Amino acid sequence: MKHLVQTTLLSLVDSVAAREGQLRPQTLLVVHLDAIGDYILVRNFIRLLKTSDRFRGYRITLCGNTIYRELAESLDSDVIDDFIWIDRNRFRYNLTYRFRLVRDISGRGFETAIHPAYSRIFYWGDSVVKVCGARERVGSSGDTTNMRGWQKRLSDSFYTRLIPAGGKTLFEFYRNREFFEALLGVPLELGKPVLECGGASGRHIPEGRYAVLFPGAGEEFRQWGAGNFARVADYVTARYGLTAIVAGSPGEKGLAARITAQAKTAKVVDLAGKTSLSELARLISGAALLVANETSAVHMAAAVGTRVVCISNGNQLGRFSPYPAAVYGKALYVYPEPIRSSPADFDALCERYRVRSSLDIDTISVGEVQEAIDHVLI
Repeated sequence: MKHLVQTTLLSLVDSVAAREGQLRPQTLLVVHLDAIGDYILVRNFIRLLKTSDRFRGYRITLCGNTIYRELAESLDSDVIDDFIWIDRNRFRYNLTYRFRLVRDISGRGFETAIHPAYSRIFYWGDSVVKVCGARERVGSSGDTTNMRGWQKRLSDSFYTRLIPAGGKTLFEFYRNREFFEALLGVPLELGKPVLECGGASGRHIPEGRYAVLFPGAGEEFRQWGAGNFARVADYVTARYGLTAIVAGSPGEKGLAARITAQAKTAKVVDLAGKTSLSELARLISGAALLVANETSAVHMAAAVGTRVVCISNGNQLGRFSPYPAAVYGKALYVYPEPIRSSPADFDALCERYRVRSSLDIDTISVGEVQEAIDHVLI
């Protein structure tokens, strides 16, 4: 009932705010309101639009999530002509904020809109497609991971074309390629995500060899313990002579402070909240190793070619982890025992954990992660 009431209220706001803008030929709206890692996995496909036969000469506008704004504007302003940034929580819960954005987006007169997300979200991306007023609106047939069945049936009607998506669990980079190949009507040779960050330069880059530890994650159940990361910091400094750099978002400063306080080594540096996303990418690109939970930092490392040890409880297994060797072969994953002990049943495991895993990430021992580090570095 709560979702039905909210849907009705937001639909009323949208209908009042929306206006019919004058059609501007050869204008394309790309809607992508997902997280940082999702953007890293899709941005190279978005870049291909500019030179494609289908959209060559189009003016491209990205409607994106404010969380990755700095990264997109730093790296993709050469192919994206304009940006519309949305704070997702405010767009859903602040009616005045939503009214202004709907008014702006609907009045721009886009000819075409695309929304490549497989797990669409009714209140965000689907809502933008609904109000944009584009003559052609293309999305993925997707799934119901992020919305109820009735919401999907309703939001499917917002599109003029839904690109079929296979039901089998598919790594997200492959899922994006599936969408863009169908959209453009040609096979795409893009084999892996790439971040053109300019290499390890600029402030915060230390002298000598270093490892980056990224202990944060979007949800607490996906975070390995701070004490465990502190012992990893001690290990990489003592065994490999690396400086241990703890990185993270401003909201993870407390977590990083606990790690640096518990670490015994003096060769640990706390950079949590001190780097922009593009600076973080450069920092990771110069690292000998990244040790992280399954989060955006892992996708950054894969996109810049840095070795990775990823600690994961198997959440959305097969979709965001592990990286297929054909996409990136320098990432080693450490999972809880129920996943680790059944590698032959990987397809069944993906089906079991494709939406959510309740396995305890802290059952992964420090020794297991140290073994993975040795495997990656030796």
